[in-house]
Amino acid sequence: MVLSIDTNGYIIATKGNLCHTLSTTIDLSQAARGIYFVRVLDEQGKVYVGKVLKE
Repeated sequence: MVLSIDTNGYIIATKGNLCHTLSTTIDLSQAARGIYFVRVLDEQGKVYVGKVLKE
């Protein structure tokens, strides 16, 4: 599962079950400029977090 979260903690986009998927795309074109966090939960329950800057 992939969540895109703004700096206020609001979820702005989600992607569900991505098992056996090496990549995916989340459309932030309608989101305001700013910093967003992408949270990925893998099959083993491990969480990865990345930061995205939209200019």
